[in-house]
Amino acid sequence: IYKKNANTMKYAKIESISIIWGARKESIESITDKVVTSLEHLSMRFPDIFFKFYCLGNNLQSSLKQEVFINKECITNILKEKLDKEDEAFGTRIGLWNGKKEYEEQASCSAKLGSYSQYLFNNFVLDLPKNTSYTLEEIKDTIFLLNKLFIGEEIKINGETQVSF
Repeated sequence: IYKKNANTMKYAKIESISIIWGARKESIESITDKVVTSLEHLSMRFPDIFFKFYCLGNNLQSSLKQEVFINKECITNILKEKLDKEDEAFGTRIGLWNGKKEYEEQASCSAKLGSYSQYLFNNFVLDLPKNTSYTLEEIKDTIFLLNKLFIGEEIKINGETQVSF
């Protein structure tokens, strides 16, 4: 349950949300479902920001050639490609970007998923554009959804751990 506290005021502008959890082995199918659900939510909740997704690449031009479609087949292929082939315990990863050329409009989401080594953690990180000014109140539905979806153990807002969720 969300509780207001003194820390709420210092987050007048949300720039990043991180959902973090420990070692948890998951199948590619399970991970795919969670990633697809989160991307569908982001594209519906923030249509001006996440109209399209692209794989993060080495540069703008190569990234813009790698449009990602929000469906199970496309996401499964990315997750399988990024699966650690040398040690399955390291899980898989995905990094997506909204394709905006102007720095102030750029947004991304990335995740490290399915890691089950005791030395690793899993996460889903959402970085919002610099030119937006969402408050905690305006974005808490997204935080709740992501935390419930990925069964997070820790939530960070703008890099700081939250204890009020």
